[in-house]
Amino acid sequence: MGGYISLTTQDWILSLKAMKAETAVFWRKKKSFKAVQVGEPIYFLRRGSFSSNSERYIVGKGLFYKHELLPANEAWIKYGTQLGFRCEQDFNEAVFKIYKERNPELGCLQIGKVQFYETPISLMDAKIDFSPYIVSGKKMSIEECNRIDSLEMEVQSGTKKTN
Repeated sequence: MGGYISLTTQDWILSLKAMKAETAVFWRKKKSFKAVQVGEPIYFLRRGSFSSNSERYIVGKGLFYKHELLPANEAWIKYGTQLGFRCEQDFNEAVFKIYKERNPELGCLQIGKVQFYETPISLMDAKIDFSPYIVSGKKMSIEECNRIDSLEMEVQSGTKKTN
């Protein structure tokens, strides 16, 4: 048991927040995903500066539902704005920019019960080691998940000072 922390862009975050999305889809080129089981948490880590000294923040979370492989065009047909883009053209441009292919097969991580934090949680405060060289995400222990969740509850209740 545990969770997964996945890197994402500010644009993905802002797009899904603006839509008040309850479900979201991370997409990547990896063919498999075995880091977590159905119902375990996936935390959203906003990409930051490449400097190992820069502060990085967890901005939300959701629960893992399913992983499936789809060509990019079929992913858009099935998930649309849940992919974190307001229109198909922006999605296709982002896919091409990363993979230099027009319709690559993507691993789609379906996430439900999406929530974005009012106040992001610092990786440093949560005592989570996350190398700046990780490109998509990493598995987390149940203890790391509990630290993040405890910090979020403290922030919500007003017992934790925020930056």
